[in-house]
Amino acid sequence: MQGSASVAETSFFKINSQGTPLDDTEEMLLRNRRKPIAIGARAILRSGTGHKYWSAFEPSLQKQIENSAEELFKLLFEPEVDQPIKTLDLPLGGSVSPVDALSLLIEFLSIANSTQTDTKNISAYEDDATGEETANILKRAIEVTRRITGNDKGSLGLHPAVYFYNERGKHSRFLFLGMVTLITSKLRNNDKEFFRRFTLARRKLEPFLIENKSLVGILLQNMSKRTRVSKMRDLIEFLVANFSADQEVRIEQAIEHLGARGRVYDITTAAQNASFSEEAKSAMYVKRAVAAAISCDLCGGLLDPQKSVSYDHIVRVRDGGKGDAENGDLTHPYCNQSLKN
Repeated sequence: MQGSASVAETSFFKINSQGTPLDDTEEMLLRNRRKPIAIGARAILRSGTGHKYWSAFEPSLQKQIENSAEELFKLLFEPEVDQPIKTLDLPLGGSVSPVDALSLLIEFLSIANSTQTDTKNISAYEDDATGEETANILKRAIEVTRRITGNDKGSLGLHPAVYFYNERGKHSRFLFLGMVTLITSKLRNNDKEFFRRFTLARRKLEPFLIENKSLVGILLQNMSKRTRVSKMRDLIEFLVANFSADQEVRIEQAIEHLGARGRVYDITTAAQNASFSEEAKSAMYVKRAVAAAISCDLCGGLLDPQKSVSYDHIVRVRDGGKGDAENGDLTHPYCNQSLKN
């Protein structure tokens, strides 16, 4: 880990320098290659395999890093989806292309490891000489991600098509990172009540997000990049507060809460020819598939059963309920294990 960049890393950047200039992410990673955020991001992208930027650490920490990275890769980037979209089994983190994914992962790991008052820039971390900080960073990232998806009892089972993709089936890093910021802050503050309120809000929250996807996209375009993640966090928290109290929210109220002014119109670009574009095909599929998707009977939110599902006894076992299909239902893990109990 000490000294100059590895042969593989140096070669990569030399090849780039001959033709294409280094983009911001590549340059930042080269400067900060010994930082735990950089090591963790690369480990996740490689699913804990390939060139090991963590090879100088103790074997037990190497294994811990590799196991955590493999789990995070599966949670965030599987399955890889082609365009046009023909499935709602969408990756939470969007594209696995190196530049896009590394940029997202750096922000994701920084947010998931933020403190009460600060989200540290990658360069603000000390070089990781032992691997302990990289392992801890990945561990905290797993805790946040398992709240978003997976089969742990605390998992909200958020459907990517509802929360992290626009109406054309394109992943939005700002929606994703906004939710990561919100979940991280609630876990950090041990705010168990928020997760209960979020679940109570889902029956109204998710239809609102689906109906207003294009308007949210327009809002994002009119915000500075610096504020987009925090604004999406604020939007979700505002909607949860109102919907969990059984209050209605108009899109104009949400826009005003975000500090925007003026009217926002739902404008889409007209097709220029008779052939369907890849985006148009994806939009058609997403609209039909989301409308037909199964939902959780306890909260009304959409289920993503490929990633996150719990099997609920309608009549509880302690009350004599049996394990037959007629006494079962599909729910979110949190709804079954936490809200219901």
